[in-house]
Parts: sequence; structure tokens; C-alpha cells
Amino acid sequence: MDKEEFMKLVNRVHENAVRHGWHEKKLSADHWLMMIITEICEMVEADRKGKRANKDWFIKRMKEPGADDTDFIYAFKASIKDSVEDELSDICIRIMDMAGELYTADDFVVKLVVFDCNLKSDKEIKEALDGKTLTEISMLAVKQLVSEKREPLDNIAIVFQCLHSIARIHGIDLEWHIKQKMHYNELRPYHHGGKKY
Repeated sequence: MDKEEFMKLVNRVHENAVRHGWHEKKLSADHWLMMIITEICEMVEADRKGKRANKDWFIKRMKEPGADDTDFIYAFKASIKDSVEDELSDICIRIMDMAGELYTADDFVVKLVVFDCNLKSDKEIKEALDGKTLTEISMLAVKQLVSEKREPLDNIAIVFQCLHSIARIHGIDLEWHIKQKMHYNELRPYHHGGKKY
């Protein structure tokens, strides 16, 4: 995905969150960081339960003649929802929403480019995380998110980049999963059917 496409995705994520009522009042960076952390916790729970996405089944189901949004919702809930991959997508979506709410898509992309140049390679990240459980990796992400050494925008950019590296290392097509989750979120009711925030 090039820079322009990514900026469009960040804006799409944020606009969808606004349409669904998640930004009716101005909230702090700490609020949005905690919302990201809740998604990290949900990913750990999915891992504890051994819940992984069945991408092949989902794609097969969606290729059936006449498949529509109702079929999409059914297939998503049956094969992707609440899996490690789904929650990893939610973390990224929350990060993009925070970037869209508190900064601009362009600011976020600039930070991603800066940190991409300074970030270790996938191989170095794999070596650094070797032997660590997903729970331990998740704790590292939380520590980075709340680090006071950098600004929140820097922290979310670093975590976003690292999550993409981890996904690549584990053969997860994170971009595909984010797009599916975005479509699912766009089909959900206002406040996702009753959540307060």
C-alpha cells in the first residue's frame, strides 16, 4: 500500500468511527491509548483460547454466487471474528483512529516513514522476540504505548510498525484482515449496538 492509499485508509477508519458515534466528545490521548490496550488484551485472550482466523473458508464462502453483506457478516462472525488476526486488526484500526482523531493522517504517515527507517528489520525483530510468548510481546507493546520518553504519536507509530513486522513474521496478511474488519465495522450499528465508548 502506498502513502496515498494508506492516508485514505487512516481517514476511512476515523470517518467510520465518527459515523458510529465514537467521537461525540473530545477525549484525551490516554483514553485512546487505553482503548488500544483493551484490543491488545483481547488479542491475548484470543491466543489463550487458540482462536485463529479461517481465511480460506471465509474467502470460499464469499465467492459463492450472490454473496452479499448479510453473507459477509455471517462468514466474518463464523471464521474471523474474535480471532488473533481479528484482534490484531482491531489494534491497528484503533491506532489509525487515534491518529485521525488527535493528529492528521499525514502526521501519522510521516512518523511511520521516520520510524520505518530506524526500525529493525523483520529478521532483527524476530531474533529479539525469539522465545517470547504473544502475552510477553503484548506487554512490550503496552509499555511502548505508555512510554513517556516520546510523544503518543511516536509511540503509536512504533507499535504500528512492529505489529506489521510481527504479522509478516507469522505469515498473517494484516492488510487483508484490516480491510475485512473495516468492512465489518462499516456494517455495524451505531455505537456497535449499545457500547458507551
